[in-house]
Amino acid sequence: MSGNQGSFSLFQEILADQTQEINDLRQYITNQEQQLNTMKERLMRIRIAVLMNESVLRPFFRVPPRQRDPSYYPVIDMDLEAIEWMQANNIGGQQNAIRRFEAIYGMNLRKCKILVRTAPEEIVEAMNQRAELHYSPCYRRSLRDNSKIKRMKLICSEIIKLWEDCQSAAYPSDQIMVKRSNLERLLNEFWDGQGKKTEWFGKRKVNLSGNKVV
Repeated sequence: MSGNQGSFSLFQEILADQTQEINDLRQYITNQEQQLNTMKERLMRIRIAVLMNESVLRPFFRVPPRQRDPSYYPVIDMDLEAIEWMQANNIGGQQNAIRRFEAIYGMNLRKCKILVRTAPEEIVEAMNQRAELHYSPCYRRSLRDNSKIKRMKLICSEIIKLWEDCQSAAYPSDQIMVKRSNLERLLNEFWDGQGKKTEWFGKRKVNLSGNKVV
């Protein structure tokens, strides 16, 4: 009998330890979820602030690129999520945010949702790049490179248009590749020029098959 009691006590200890481990794991998961929710809310509020008021970007662009918070760069799917977050949390100024969103990305909200959901990655990249060319002061204030910046915006628009026009035809991958190559060349020429003029921006190489290197 005592042997059975000893085995039962050992079983209870093991069960208690496992229960504690499970509770600790649940608490860890809860803490992680809270941290993720806090981070997401911060990100959403940053994107909303940018959409609502462009002046929010001024301090962002006053620091060298390597020190900038990437949360402030235009990313279309993130901004779509920010608008949905505004709607879900009943935050005021939604129409103003939507108008700014459509001005930044050059397309109405409904079409942007379709694009993000269905377009290949390089098309979404073109949307993001065109948005950055639209509102980044380092592009907007560069009078010397104004024609080059206009050309880069046009190439981004042409890439997007190629995708829009191919819905019932074969995807024009070769044409898009050529335009992406031209865009990459112009972007690198622009940043090489910025590097020669000042160390403020630094030299930034762009590889459209991967990420920007700043």
